[in-house]
Amino acid sequence: LNDFLDQKPDASYTGLKLNFPITKTEVEKIIKYYREDIESVPIHISYLYKMFSEYKNHLKTVKNVNRIYSKGKSLVVVGDIHGSFRDLDLILQAGGDPAETIYVFNGDFVDRGDFGLEVILVLIAYALVYPNTFILNRGNHEDSAVNVRYGFTDEVVKKYKDKNDCSRNGESNSLFKLIVDVFRWLPLAIVIDDSILIVHGGVSKEFNLAEID
Repeated sequence: LNDFLDQKPDASYTGLKLNFPITKTEVEKIIKYYREDIESVPIHISYLYKMFSEYKNHLKTVKNVNRIYSKGKSLVVVGDIHGSFRDLDLILQAGGDPAETIYVFNGDFVDRGDFGLEVILVLIAYALVYPNTFILNRGNHEDSAVNVRYGFTDEVVKKYKDKNDCSRNGESNSLFKLIVDVFRWLPLAIVIDDSILIVHGGVSKEFNLAEID
């Protein structure tokens, strides 16, 4: 991991250049890059490692039940994106400026669609800029076993097969391992203003917020 964090794009890299720490301007650069040609040169792997690692460190400070307060801001709750960058782009355009809006993306960011990596990268980038109001909740597809079955593992391997120690099943893919480790730290429930409960799959008779927390 440290090897990738210390890397910098060399002269042979022709993709998008990013500056750190990530700002709103940098996220907008990523979205514009994908919007113009999402199948262009993949964003340099060192950038991914930096963002995923930083977001994991943030998630370690977040409880399983994440309680946030709207303070008069609009609230946008988004269901399954499943690797559709086009849908994500349209949702962000319709939902409003993340600086003025609370977003809760309620799980299932990846699998099934072809652009799960691009989706999760944009989501995490915005979550780094707005950690208290741009919230990612865990769904059943934020899980390594599900990712192997429904396509996200193969997607990561395909896009970065020449950039790290990838294998088709993802067992030796260090980038994939980091991503699913981030998934494990995601909250399981969001409570807005002590009155709105947001969970991915519903509740059972045994459901108890205190236990989950």
